[in-house]
Amino acid sequence: MSSPTSLKLAPPVYMDPRVRRRWLPWYIVEIWLSLIPTAFLLYWFFYPYLVELTGFSTGIMEFSLKALIDSWGGWPVWTIFLLVPLYLTFVYVFTVVWTWLITRLFLGILKRLHPPKEGVFYRSTQDKDYLYWNRRNMAKIFLFWLLHSVPFTFLKVNFSYRWLDVPVGQNSVVNHAWIAPEFVSIGKNVVIGQAAGIYSFQFQDDKLLVAKIHIGDDVMIGPQTVIFPGVSIPDGVTIDDGGFVHPFTQLETNGVYHGAPVKLIRKDSPSDSPDSSDSKGQQEH
Repeated sequence: MSSPTSLKLAPPVYMDPRVRRRWLPWYIVEIWLSLIPTAFLLYWFFYPYLVELTGFSTGIMEFSLKALIDSWGGWPVWTIFLLVPLYLTFVYVFTVVWTWLITRLFLGILKRLHPPKEGVFYRSTQDKDYLYWNRRNMAKIFLFWLLHSVPFTFLKVNFSYRWLDVPVGQNSVVNHAWIAPEFVSIGKNVVIGQAAGIYSFQFQDDKLLVAKIHIGDDVMIGPQTVIFPGVSIPDGVTIDDGGFVHPFTQLETNGVYHGAPVKLIRKDSPSDSPDSSDSKGQQEH
């Protein structure tokens, strides 16, 4: 792929236009609540200097960073603006944390109104499972936009997946893949290649299938591999580049798979894994 995937590959969140039009006011409220602290922080830092530059004042600048610094004896203006990049980074991280809290609040309300579940649903707003699946996706869009517009990959894994609805084990690399934002679980030491797709949902005609995907420990999924709903990948599995895993496929532990659809080409023993080799070497020493 030619695009910088570490920046662009946000979780796939499908949105039915009918649901988007109907619930757009709630989405705007969510964004507004998410940005209130950001607006205050930017005002607190920049407003007094804009007043000095433009001469325009609203008369409400008593509580500001400049007023606080002046109370300490004052600093040269140029030293203050050296802090701008650091301060903007702080504002961004704070905005992500606050937006995550607002997103969790909205998701909690939606899940209480209608708990998520797996199954086959009609693509109709009269089907509550389909409707609330879309609404949960809509509640996550702004957070995902914030996380996947800048190069802070450590924030993406935690706030997009680990602290929402997708548990991700330690030492797993998932920054460069499309991973559905719910009904997916990922174990430890998993490597998912660039532009791989992990989809816990699939459309066919007038129906939506939603089913959980389980990925065990020490799994390697090659670039541009596609995994569909209901798939179970046990520990130690390797899927070669460009693999295609049909819905509800059950793979074998320590198997090596290739093709579209994937087929078992061999089985590795647990001792063939890098972790096992390392531990064996440590024991010999």
